[in-house]
Amino acid sequence: MIEPTLSGHEELIAAVVTLLGESKLSVKALVPQLDARLWEDNGVAEALRHFLVGHSRAQATICVQDISATRPGTARLLDLVERVPSRCELRLAAREHADLTESFLLFDDRHYLRQAASGERLWKSHAHPPNEAARLTSLFDEVWQYAQPHPDLRRLNL
Repeated sequence: MIEPTLSGHEELIAAVVTLLGESKLSVKALVPQLDARLWEDNGVAEALRHFLVGHSRAQATICVQDISATRPGTARLLDLVERVPSRCELRLAAREHADLTESFLLFDDRHYLRQAASGERLWKSHAHPPNEAARLTSLFDEVWQYAQPHPDLRRLNL
């Protein structure tokens, strides 16, 4: 059982690993920056890899608001993006969405982890709240529609 309030990275990592293990179709993340403490954690990296290769229709889509603020050391995530670009994609939010304060991870459009408030370290866990999950899914889809791939991650098509 995931606690409703996650206080600290250890609890956040444990929740992400658990939810990745339970997910079958999609993982969506809208975050201000890529935090290496989360994305480079051995458990998270392995759970994300297993999610992507273990389910035939699995998709991981990550939208970052500010790539320049990304903490160094996210090589494992970027490697997955490069290895399986059809299943794992990273994009930069468009300027129109630069002022968003939402920060969340959404699993199979049902369960989500949301940062309590912009800049706070606490995350909230929510299981199956249909109205809020639908709102977050809609928000993510809108931001994703206008987001662009990072120039350094674009594939060369020859």
